[in-house]
Amino acid sequence: MIHYLKFKNIYSLREEFILDLRADSRSPDSNRYIKSQYNPEIRLCKIINIMGANASGKSNILKIFKYIKFLLADSWILSKEIQNQQVQPNQTVPFPLIIKPFVLSTDPVILNKPSAIEIAFELNSTLFTYAISIKNEIIQEETLTSTKANKTVIYFKRKLSASQDILKVEIDNLVNKHDQWDFHRKLNNKNSFMHTYYDVLLDYSIKSNKKTQEVIDTFKNKLDYELFFNFWSRSIINIPQVEINKSLTTSNWELFAFRFYDNPQNILYKQKARDYISRLDTSVNNFFTEKYSNPVFGDQFRIDFTINKDGTDFRLNYADMSSGTKSLLLLLGAWFFALDNNLPIILDNFDSDLHPDIISELIDHFCSYDNPPSNSQLIIAGHAYTLLNQLDKYLHYFTNKNNEQETILFRLSDYKTVEHQVSPRTDDNYYKKYRSGNYGAKPYIT
Repeated sequence: MIHYLKFKNIYSLREEFILDLRADSRSPDSNRYIKSQYNPEIRLCKIINIMGANASGKSNILKIFKYIKFLLADSWILSKEIQNQQVQPNQTVPFPLIIKPFVLSTDPVILNKPSAIEIAFELNSTLFTYAISIKNEIIQEETLTSTKANKTVIYFKRKLSASQDILKVEIDNLVNKHDQWDFHRKLNNKNSFMHTYYDVLLDYSIKSNKKTQEVIDTFKNKLDYELFFNFWSRSIINIPQVEINKSLTTSNWELFAFRFYDNPQNILYKQKARDYISRLDTSVNNFFTEKYSNPVFGDQFRIDFTINKDGTDFRLNYADMSSGTKSLLLLLGAWFFALDNNLPIILDNFDSDLHPDIISELIDHFCSYDNPPSNSQLIIAGHAYTLLNQLDKYLHYFTNKNNEQETILFRLSDYKTVEHQVSPRTDDNYYKKYRSGNYGAKPYIT
């Protein structure tokens, strides 16, 4: 479960902001919150709704989660692929991260500052904290720690010298003792630690006169590798075409959904999606997936729907269905997968093409889901006004642009008017006040 995301100097977000999923002590006791296993005194938001005008920075915040998924999961895969290709440690392919800083400034001091990300999340009663700062596509600092029962372990810590040529690396070793050494060549300054951790541990095994696989297995066991990797690699994020580096972009959301439904291992989630979509008055009572080979484009996927009329099933192609029905189909398989596996769901334009009543139903369904009980969290961005009165004030964030074109992020419960310095009341009509412009976060059309 995610506790918070902190970020600074990324895209339109120049100042440091925090998207905090730790519940306010004054927040109501409802199914919109879940109890932390790391610390039972902490409650976490089960859902966060981000609203704001177009181009106000909502998507930029969600993109950061995509980078984190790459840094903590996808780069492990790349590291292993490199090893399988028998690339020598000192030949590791650089994988520069294009995390773009705030660029709408001519001030060299601002332009020369690093971009920084920090995220805290818990897995099996352990709180992990990952932090990274990047400047000019070069990692300046990177740290992964865990805390359990008031004991903190540093899995790795790196820092680039001011001269940009010496990299200090610290790793928790086999006897719980920290080793530190200059690691200038093996760990590329343009690669995350996870992307090259095989190389790092190979170097460490040589220095410590231990077998390479023994060192790698020990690191994996300390980190609870499978749990850690599965949480981030399987998290559901629909951000389209995020440029992670110069050669890699995220897979298409539609293609992801088609492949998901075609996978026999996902038959349970396909059935749950089929049953649920038939409840939402879409006229659809079933859908089918089919994979076929195209000589030009390779493997392609096809989805057909059936609509029952007077006892007869009529089969229609995916392209013939409404945009709203398509949106539901693309979402629901991954939705149930995340709920059943306690994974985060992070969705941009959540309300796109969907009727407000269906949006409301989806939110209630997510928060009350108990088949099985779930610790999944939902972070959404969009313009679904009706959610303002469906969710309490601690579950809404707004984005505004200031005169410098910088994104300002604030929680509804923290908002105070200049005149009264009073935050919104729990019985306020947030929908009405937002539509009236009380909180900003709206386009000012001239």
